[in-house]
This record gives sequence, structure tokens and C-alpha cells, in this order.
Amino acid sequence: MRLLDTVVFVGALNPLDQHHRAATRHLASLISDPDVFVPTSTLLELDLLFKARGYTTEERYQTWLELTPKIPAEKTTVQTATSFAVASELESEGMDYFDALLTARSLELGAKIVTDDKDIAKRAETQW
Repeated sequence: MRLLDTVVFVGALNPLDQHHRAATRHLASLISDPDVFVPTSTLLELDLLFKARGYTTEERYQTWLELTPKIPAEKTTVQTATSFAVASELESEGMDYFDALLTARSLELGAKIVTDDKDIAKRAETQW
């Protein structure tokens, strides 16, 4: 099993991003590969990133409409109480909140994380 990090969505949405091609392939794998999922925490982080970057309500709405067919509901995985507990420990060790949530969920599921994030790679199995 593999879980997509926010960097996949950021790269896929931005044609100027250095990871655009690879990120677009990873995003497409959400549909084509039965072992690829996206945590709800990744989607929440992405929406907060849109807001932080100044997206208007309409821009967020349009972006999510564009992403909707690429993110089937059955390909999302929710954070569990256990993953929140583990994430709180990871965060207390200095890990970013959303990275901790993603890492905790991957540890719980025995999943790899599709990311280029070095901090995540110190605590979980990753691939890019």
C-alpha cells in the first residue's frame, strides 16, 4: 500500500513545479493502482495550503472540482484515533503536524509514503 503526500498534489497542479511530471503520474496512480490511497489529512492540508496561498473561495471550489474525479472516495483513508495518538508523539519529537499525521497513518497501515520529504523519510518508508 502507498499513501500520497500533499507534495504530489502540489506538483501535479503546478506545471512549473520541478516534480510536475512525476507528481502527475503519482496522482494518476490513485485511479490506476488499487494499492494507492490518499489520507483525509493530506486533503485537509492541501485545502489549508490553498487558503494560505491566497486562493479565493471560487478558485478553491474550481480546483477541488478539477480534482474530484481524480480522487475517488473509496481511495481515501481516514485518520484513526490510534494514528492521532502516534502523530502526537511524532509531533512532540519535532515533526510537522501534517507530516506526523501522514507518517502515523502509514505506520499503522504498513504503507509507503509517496513523497520527497526527507523528514518523513527518517521515520517511514518512502518512495518518489
